[in-house]
Amino acid sequence: MAVEKPVTVEKPVTVEKPTIVSEDDDFVELRRSRRKWCIGGLVVGIICLAAVIFGIVWAVTHKKYANGTAPATAAPKTNHVSPYANMSKIVTYDANSPVVNKSRVFVIGDIHGCVDEFNQMLTAINYNATTDQIILAGDLTATGPDSIGVIRRAQAIGALCVRGNHDDKVIRMRTYQNVNGLASMSGTSVMDEGPKIATNLTDSDYAYLQSCPVIMDIPSFNAYFVHGGLDPTVPNINDQDPYSVMNVRDINSDGQLTASHKTGDPWSDEWNQAQNSTASPKNVYYGHAANKGLNLQTWSYGVDSGCVYGRQLTAIELHTHNITQISCKKYAT
Repeated sequence: MAVEKPVTVEKPVTVEKPTIVSEDDDFVELRRSRRKWCIGGLVVGIICLAAVIFGIVWAVTHKKYANGTAPATAAPKTNHVSPYANMSKIVTYDANSPVVNKSRVFVIGDIHGCVDEFNQMLTAINYNATTDQIILAGDLTATGPDSIGVIRRAQAIGALCVRGNHDDKVIRMRTYQNVNGLASMSGTSVMDEGPKIATNLTDSDYAYLQSCPVIMDIPSFNAYFVHGGLDPTVPNINDQDPYSVMNVRDINSDGQLTASHKTGDPWSDEWNQAQNSTASPKNVYYGHAANKGLNLQTWSYGVDSGCVYGRQLTAIELHTHNITQISCKKYAT
């Protein structure tokens, strides 16, 4: 009789469901903290990188004056001077000049034909022709309502002046008229400085405006007076380019002076850097830069505060550097 083999019955295998372990609050907070630190570190890194880049740019910009000398560049560009400019480039007033011995000396920014505001300024500073002197920083003319009125008022009070870029156009046009006759001006109607001003000047008006030099030098105040600005890389004042002196606003990346205020650094910033590195620094008082407004730095004093655009007319007194401003009507945009 055969013996059957015993049957082995396998027990069913029970598969346990995986246990889902949830992160506790401390672990979640740790992860969040680490994420915050990573983001914070990234921000700090970006700031540090920006600081390094800024430092490099600053060093490159300033190193040219670090040794107290201007950078070695090519000879400064000299623009053509019109044969009709009838220009005095530099006038110097020495220690014996009456202007130096006045009790108060005021520099007034661009008036641009705003004769009412000019008169208001004279009242505001309590102007006294015997004890005070006025120096106009150019652009007596153009844009505003009464350029010839400003010229005549300035002449009447014995104001000194420097030639602005708009004044220069008036002078050139009137000189052209003097040489070629009134009929020669018939094609200049598109320019404010032409028939509206130049053709209406008297000989006395013309002589006064023409007498305003491009640069005024008053050593007793250790100062130059100009309309636009000066090239800080040109140490000899006699070598400054007249067109640039009347028109400059910025110095571009190539070191060229430009009439634009959007193509580089303000010339006054460069001027102050240069003066800080020289043994004989010099002050400059100027107008022209209405876009910057009143701009007072260590060695430069910008006083065109945009009167003709409805802002202010500014006067600065040289002995005290006290500022007087009056509000202006808006004549231009």
